[in-house]
Amino acid sequence: MVRAIYYLSWVFPVLSLEQLVLANSQSVIDLSAEDLKDGIDNQLFDAIIDVRTQAEWNDGHIPTATLVADLGSLRFPPFPPLIDNSCNGANKVIVLYCRSGARAGAVAQKLIKEGYTATIYNGGGTNDWIDAGLDLVRTESVVPSCSRIIDLDAEDLKAGIDTQLFDAVIDVRTQEEWNDGHIPTATFVANLGLLDFPPFPPLMDRSCDRENKAIVLYCRSGARSGAAAQRLIEEGYRATIYNGGGINDWVEAGLDLVQTESVVPSCSAKMCINDRAFSIPESKTKNCVWIMKKEKRRKKWCSKSLDAREFCPTTCGICCIDDKKFNFQDNNENKRNCKWLKRGKNTIKKQKRYCVRDTVRAYCPITCDFCQDYVSWAPTISPN
Repeated sequence: MVRAIYYLSWVFPVLSLEQLVLANSQSVIDLSAEDLKDGIDNQLFDAIIDVRTQAEWNDGHIPTATLVADLGSLRFPPFPPLIDNSCNGANKVIVLYCRSGARAGAVAQKLIKEGYTATIYNGGGTNDWIDAGLDLVRTESVVPSCSRIIDLDAEDLKAGIDTQLFDAVIDVRTQEEWNDGHIPTATFVANLGLLDFPPFPPLMDRSCDRENKAIVLYCRSGARSGAAAQRLIEEGYRATIYNGGGINDWVEAGLDLVQTESVVPSCSAKMCINDRAFSIPESKTKNCVWIMKKEKRRKKWCSKSLDAREFCPTTCGICCIDDKKFNFQDNNENKRNCKWLKRGKNTIKKQKRYCVRDTVRAYCPITCDFCQDYVSWAPTISPN
């Protein structure tokens, strides 16, 4: 948020840049409704906190705000979770507001007295907002971006991996960096910070993109992962995101890098299998296997049908794992599965014999070496 301080020194010329920096520990900076609106539009604030009551909030609030009801009546430290953790830092900018500005100002002074380190602005009140001709809204309270990006040191990251606290650990570096060594259990999403989204990368989308999921991003130093995390949140990604820093911190902590295959995140793996019950509307035979049989058809449906992408992720190349529940009959009418094809005797012979079947390839893509190329989402026309 250094850019925010420079920008705000231009918007609010009553204070110099030096004064603005010192204000973090000495004073609370008052904003007019127009300046608050401008800062919101330019995404200069890490959090907009409504300190009023629940009833007042329900009657209408400032857009993008977070409700921390009756903040002034709370005892701290500890600070409320929504404004603590990564929001409580010298490089963060927090706005408080109430009805008239009085409660917000008092709360700001109390936070500073108790050691809160972020720069705090008093956004005044909803009265000023309305007087300026601006509209209140009745929307859900948002989770501040700074609260949803939590910094981890190497020891905490290692402990979280060991106890399986994270739904995905994402390496956002380049292919060359990944090949030189990465953190164990990591998933490689090359150059994540440079990608355009939505849609979000397949391995992080769908069931990984949920409020109850915890996603770790890391790079070499923590800079690229932090920037990628911020972009994900700005584009509506819903999971809690941890910045795991970089492999530099990992190595300095005496921890080892590995050179293993990229893993499918646990949150993605549960939704990574073709749905055998799926069929295209008004057709019982046109299913994931039917889509897979012809490459032109696969690209057509996977690029333009949300249903095809949702229910046939393996066919569309979104991910690739064997379906553990899939069974088929061998030539002697014995029930077999994907594991049987790669275990025991004559594995090469068995795979050559049975992987030519479309259904076996569709549901045992790893074993049959039949992972499909990813088809991008391009909904310009209907696939019909």
